[in-house]
Amino acid sequence: MPPDVPLYRTRAQQFDDMVLDAVARLEPRWETAAPSRIIVYRRPLMARAEDDDELSDLVFDVVVEEFAQILGLDPEAIDPGYRGGFD
Repeated sequence: MPPDVPLYRTRAQQFDDMVLDAVARLEPRWETAAPSRIIVYRRPLMARAEDDDELSDLVFDVVVEEFAQILGLDPEAIDPGYRGGFD
């Protein structure tokens, strides 16, 4: 969409939405974590993903990994569908 159209979202805004969606999927478990901050860097993840679907999956897996680290658990304990292997 052209930038002057109301529905236009920048790539950064779209990325922010993906991160918020990932956090929302984990929200029921979030209450067990002490107040914490997870920082997700957009550009490295965008460089690794071939399309928006892959980027969304990658963002979710990174949030799962970071959340698991905060809780001292394996990522599979946070999300049984965790794929990992992005190193």
